[in-house]
Amino acid sequence: MDNLEEGLTQEGTPTPEVDNSQELDEAEAKKAERRAQQEAGSKQEVDRVKQIAFDLAKKSAELDGSTLLDLHSKDPKLAKEVAKSFGYESVEDVRNFLE
Repeated sequence: MDNLEEGLTQEGTPTPEVDNSQELDEAEAKKAERRAQQEAGSKQEVDRVKQIAFDLAKKSAELDGSTLLDLHSKDPKLAKEVAKSFGYESVEDVRNFLE
């Protein structure tokens, strides 16, 4: 029994070493795949929330154009996107139209 505890087989030859590198590679591949899935899910959620913000900003601007000017002070990029959806080149064009 002492031989077995020392890494020797019953015949007295050394116990062969096992190569676990393939198992480790598979585990790392699964982790990387899961990470990619999580990142894709996060991106989809961000896109969904951006679309909701755009839709709400556009609806608000339809009702009252000055809300677009207020939006511009908080989120110029979104305000510009909304202005373009109405056919304006910039928020300044909207401002000129409202005045």
